[in-house]
Amino acid sequence: MKLDLTDRKILAALQKDGRESASHIAERIDVSVPTVTERIRKLQDAGIIKRFQAEIGRASCRERV
Repeated sequence: MKLDLTDRKILAALQKDGRESASHIAERIDVSVPTVTERIRKLQDAGIIKRFQAEIGRASCRERV
């Protein structure tokens, strides 16, 4: 899959905050929400986006659940 500028902008937004909403990304990069959601799905299907994960700081790991 060849990435264009829109794909790269979406990926940059998700790398900064993987929980950012499609509507917020769409607003920031000036495309429609369906465009963002469809491109995210295609990026996932192509294996470019492998997963979304939480990064946990060390201080959080010291507390027992």
